Amino acid sequence: MRSWENDKKDTFITNIDKDKLNIILNKLNVMQNTSDINNTNINDIVNQISTLFQKSAQASISAKQVHAYSKPNSNKNKRWFNNDCKKARKNFHRAKFLYKLHRTEAHKNIKSKIYKQTLSKSFNFFQNQNAYVLKKMCKSNPKQFWKYLNPRKTSKCKSSLKDMFEYFKNINSENTNVNNHNSEEQHSNISKDSFDHDFNDSILNCEISIDEIKSDIDKLKNGKACGDNNIVNEYLKSSVDCMMNVYYILFNMVFKSGIIYF
Repeated sequence: MRSWENDKKDTFITNIDKDKLNIILNKLNVMQNTSDINNTNINDIVNQISTLFQKSAQASISAKQVHAYSKPNSNKNKRWFNNDCKKARKNFHRAKFLYKLHRTEAHKNIKSKIYKQTLSKSFNFFQNQNAYVLKKMCKSNPKQFWKYLNPRKTSKCKSSLKDMFEYFKNINSENTNVNNHNSEEQHSNISKDSFDHDFNDSILNCEISIDEIKSDIDKLKNGKACGDNNIVNEYLKSSVDCMMNVYYILFNMVFKSGIIYF
């Protein structure tokens, strides 16, 4: 799947196949009129929408270039990666470059083996030396030993423990009377018969409006991973205007029938 590019939003909308969109909309109308709503049909509709988005994205968004070295600085912060390792790596990269020019095994295999051997030697030496220091520290200075294994960040709090104790001891007592008084007034103003249950049920069970769909889609966060349907939030947010009729019918169909995509 391709990474989203905000500057290609208009192109993405333009490349959405309007004929395929009308086919999806017609199928939704048929399902709605005939009440032929089942899991197979819902999955089919969602998959068609996903395919519609994917084809539009392929025509609009450039594929992300994957470089050979995805972690160029993977050894930057490793303490065992010393100057000998850096020198061997430099020679290996130079040999690799020469191999592309001349294609001789001498430029590739020899330097590759030397580089790997240098890394292995440096890492093993670091591990052995570190183990020796820890064993010596374990017997001579156990406190420093456990401090080394479980480092703790120093606290930046300047308040003393006594000041914190006095503050938290009195913080609730000052507002106890005020809170109790306010809570009693609030409970006295609410009666059990003040709720209209039928009215509340009608609000909860009414169909999902277009304004609600727009509002909820607008709240979706960018850069989040997609689900099994390969539909990212950016697809929904950018296509909310041209796809609103599909969203309106599909969401209400799912809401009323209780059948979801899975």
